[in-house]
Amino acid sequence: MDSLSSPLARAETPAPVGSSPRVEQKAVFVVTQINHIDRVHQLADQLGLTDVEVVIVFTKKNMSMPLRTQAAVDPRRGWRVRLHEIHVDANKLSLAAAERSYTNYQRLLDEVKPDKLLVCSYERHYALLLQAATERGIETVYFEEGTSVYKSRIKGYETFRDPDWKHSIFDIYNSVWADQPIFRFVFYPIYVALKQLYDTPRLVYRSVEKLYRSSAWQRRLLKRRFPAFLNSWTSFDEFYGAEPSLVEDHFSWKHSGKFLPQYVNEEEIDRAKAAIEAYDIDSNTAIFCSQPMSILPATIAPIMLQLLNGLTIRFGYRIAIKLHPREGSGAAAVYSKLLVSYGLDNIFILPPNLPAAEYLAIYSESPAVVSMSSSVLVYAPIHKPSLKAISVGDALLHELAKSKIKNQQTAQLKNYIRILDVIPHIEQYDPGEAHPSR
Repeated sequence: MDSLSSPLARAETPAPVGSSPRVEQKAVFVVTQINHIDRVHQLADQLGLTDVEVVIVFTKKNMSMPLRTQAAVDPRRGWRVRLHEIHVDANKLSLAAAERSYTNYQRLLDEVKPDKLLVCSYERHYALLLQAATERGIETVYFEEGTSVYKSRIKGYETFRDPDWKHSIFDIYNSVWADQPIFRFVFYPIYVALKQLYDTPRLVYRSVEKLYRSSAWQRRLLKRRFPAFLNSWTSFDEFYGAEPSLVEDHFSWKHSGKFLPQYVNEEEIDRAKAAIEAYDIDSNTAIFCSQPMSILPATIAPIMLQLLNGLTIRFGYRIAIKLHPREGSGAAAVYSKLLVSYGLDNIFILPPNLPAAEYLAIYSESPAVVSMSSSVLVYAPIHKPSLKAISVGDALLHELAKSKIKNQQTAQLKNYIRILDVIPHIEQYDPGEAHPSR
């Protein structure tokens, strides 16, 4: 599909809509990871925010991320930065966990005292943060940091797939009763039966305790106490995204504005231009942005190369593969070996530590970006409307199903790909008759 026809493609010059913000307001951004910081810098500049504090939320499971995120905040801005620990079970379907998060965030807001709270997430414990802020009369602002906001357009989409009653009952049986002889035999020696009768009150107590803690029962409790924890927070004073109109049936706001990731870092541009020249990323070279999956590279790489070679046959492209840093050198070695084995000289691997794929695509003459469900498909063509955005997600899922590969991540990938259906300029690749020579 021609990306020029996309409503997203028309958002070439981001500009806030509505009344101008009061620059004297204290603005507090709440973020969790390093790639949020560029977005924070950009939105603060766009809205003219100068009195800023950045709160970095973290858990003990990953102690390095908050420090890396803190280091990414531009010290020249003179902003305050606070690290705020939350419990590792903050997203768990548990009334006790929700109460803990709510109290924790109340305390945080009382300490930082923002006039304006800016977040890029609105589910589970973030919904409780937003609830606490609203109760205190603090302005709430959502800013888009990726494609996840568009999942609200997908009927039946669930970010958190919590166990149902059936799962809870089986869990009680397996953890409390399964090993008890009274459940294994109908007729058993009287001694064992009497012992079981003696033990029954204890087992019943454990069953009731498990039932109370079950996800199904906790959902009932949360529905009464913290419905936002289950349903997410959907009402904001201000909402900034690539195309707010795409989600206006799910969210409400008083003011909205265009907000796009900007790829204008001069150092990154220079590095990108050097890489473009070094690896000859020209008007015939598409860029494939890979994503990490919990499937062995030896399993997924042949499938992916089959799909990519199909693209080279159909469109006549060379394809540069940009692996995700989390895929590591092992994945690069597998791909390199297979490329030689298959004789695919029109596909090559880019080295690690290059600028983001968006920089390579936007500042080169590359005709297309390819991925499974990466946000590069959404944002790069907005800045460069001549770029084709091609998802191989559906085709990959089809091939994985044929190979009987199905797990939690393939189910998650399917959801991510459905989000892309909302973005008009992204096309799904259908392999058709195109197959690699092997």
